[in-house]
Amino acid sequence: MAEILIAADDLTGGNACAAGFAREGLRAVTTALTDATESIPEFGDRFDAIVITTDSRHVDPEAAAAVTRSAVRAGWPARLLGCRIDTTLRGNVGPSAAALIDEVRKLSGERTVGLCIAAFPQAGRVTVEGRQLLNGKRLEFTELARDVRTPIRTSSVQE
Repeated sequence: MAEILIAADDLTGGNACAAGFAREGLRAVTTALTDATESIPEFGDRFDAIVITTDSRHVDPEAAAAVTRSAVRAGWPARLLGCRIDTTLRGNVGPSAAALIDEVRKLSGERTVGLCIAAFPQAGRVTVEGRQLLNGKRLEFTELARDVRTPIRTSSVQE
């Protein structure tokens, strides 16, 4: 069993997450969800942190939730589970996080608590009074508002 299991919505963020664990001295690996079923049994004993990329940032919310649930099942059990989100709130942040929490609750049969931490101050991404800022500007007033695949319409983390 791995200590940490992370479902990441894209490869870049997943690799960054695994690299962060490695910098802290943990044995970390990134694998694609398509390979996870075969690789997880082998990885569980060799790595402290397993990051499964779901490639779900640009799919519809139901599909994102489904692949997040699949990632949790592929790596279950783990002591700490997380959903790696984009710190500029692109993609399916809510559906993915809710799916992870619901699946952990279902598999564990225990109370499950979720925390959403969208800030990454070192990269200029901070949360102030529930609004996500990029280099001091609300997301909807940055270049992210013109993103071709996932334009940001609001900086409200809750929305």
